[in-house]
Amino acid sequence: MGALHVATLLVVGGFYGVFIGLIVAGSFDPANICGAYDAPHSPHMISDCRAAFDLVFKHGANGALAVHVITMVMRLEGFLWAGLGLAALPAIFATSLRPGVFMVGALSLSFASLTHAHHIGLLGPAPWHAIHHTFNTTLMVTDGVTGMMCIASLLTSSAGKAKTA
Repeated sequence: MGALHVATLLVVGGFYGVFIGLIVAGSFDPANICGAYDAPHSPHMISDCRAAFDLVFKHGANGALAVHVITMVMRLEGFLWAGLGLAALPAIFATSLRPGVFMVGALSLSFASLTHAHHIGLLGPAPWHAIHHTFNTTLMVTDGVTGMMCIASLLTSSAGKAKTA
């Protein structure tokens, strides 16, 4: 099962750690997310996204707080994906790190997949803030499959097996 473990670590490290965490998730600039998610009737340019945040920021007593929380959560999510992914890369060689990466990956990716399923409406009515977009299905499947890879890797790792005396 070494190939499964290495493949899982490469997907988690490369796709989630580098691509999602450090490039498209808005870790360094939350306005980058506008170009990453093709949402209907949303701005696709970073400057348009910043202008939209600016409108919310200036609107009402809680506008500034709403923008602060939204952008902070976007940055935290990006850096959490980066942390998970970047922890996976050294685990390719340091096998003692693998069970932790697989466990955190299994939980994080399963919860992400369930969140996308909820936004699609597969777990009851979609939340009021969810947009109906086919990319939600892609994200649900990608997160779900990678989460299952983490579960399979965890269950087949030597650290996951009971030791006998």
